[in-house]
Amino acid sequence: MNKYLLTVIIPMYNSAEYLNKTLSNVSGVLKNFLNQVQVILVDDGSDDNTQEIAKQFCNKYDSFQLILQHHNGVSAARNLGIKSAQGQYITFIDSDDEITSEFSKIVTQLKLNKFDIVMSNLLNNFEKSDLSLQDKISIFKIINGKSGGESPWAKFYKKSFLDDNDLLFNSKIIIGEDALFLYQSVTVATSVNINTLGYYKQCAPHTIGKFKKEMLNSELLFIKELEIVFSKYKECTNYNDVIDIENRYRLKEFYRLIENYFIPLYLLNKESISGIVNQLKSLSGKWDVVKAAYKNPYSKLYWHKRQKFWGFLVRTHNYYLLVYTAILFKKMNKY
Repeated sequence: MNKYLLTVIIPMYNSAEYLNKTLSNVSGVLKNFLNQVQVILVDDGSDDNTQEIAKQFCNKYDSFQLILQHHNGVSAARNLGIKSAQGQYITFIDSDDEITSEFSKIVTQLKLNKFDIVMSNLLNNFEKSDLSLQDKISIFKIINGKSGGESPWAKFYKKSFLDDNDLLFNSKIIIGEDALFLYQSVTVATSVNINTLGYYKQCAPHTIGKFKKEMLNSELLFIKELEIVFSKYKECTNYNDVIDIENRYRLKEFYRLIENYFIPLYLLNKESISGIVNQLKSLSGKWDVVKAAYKNPYSKLYWHKRQKFWGFLVRTHNYYLLVYTAILFKKMNKY
């Protein structure tokens, strides 16, 4: 038997600037459910006073728990939270975000359902047990129908479902680990509930746009693992929808590497323009980016004007101009 209905996992790393606001918000929203909701605060080796702030809330609320780990990244922090969770369901909140009072409606609904996964904050309702692969592709389309739909928040996973399927976040992937975890989970799920109830507020700027030297290898692994998951759907009549989603990610991560990996390397005098061009050509061939740029039904939802222009440059194989314009945008602080 689970001790709690729900476990909320909040990974933290040098979050002191905004953590008090986040935890005050969470504890306030949950005030009528604190005996049903466990809150696990996982500190990822912070060197500010994040731990001290977290301890204040743990001392105040019995259902709050602080877990410490060395700095191993957000995936390792979430995994530690999953393994320690005592709730029937598990969800995630970022340490710089907030939730609204609508969250209480989700808690109430969780008492009544038995689904492997419950998703909120999406644009369509969906509910089904005994899912077929075709059904799961329909779920993928709903997820991709809203920017941020693949994020870890607003997803509720049954703890026994995660344990039985050995589902954890891939700690070798620093960007996209949340999307991969979601697609892997849906692929093995037997029942999913999706609703349009919105309760989650992204408040502070996230660190996803910062340069990290591990980014290239991480992105290569992410696309590879995503291809493995999506290959399970090749025999489905609606497999073209999967191809569209896969192409969206190939193009998205290609653009991300341009903006947040290759151009910063150039500005740090660690890579030449010709060197970047050669790597982009190689990556474009590996991921078939030209094809992805030609056909992408998600372009209106996800691409900025600069990226739409880059799509034209990719289709015309003009990688030098692509790099020059990316450098210009970065120098002008346009992103």
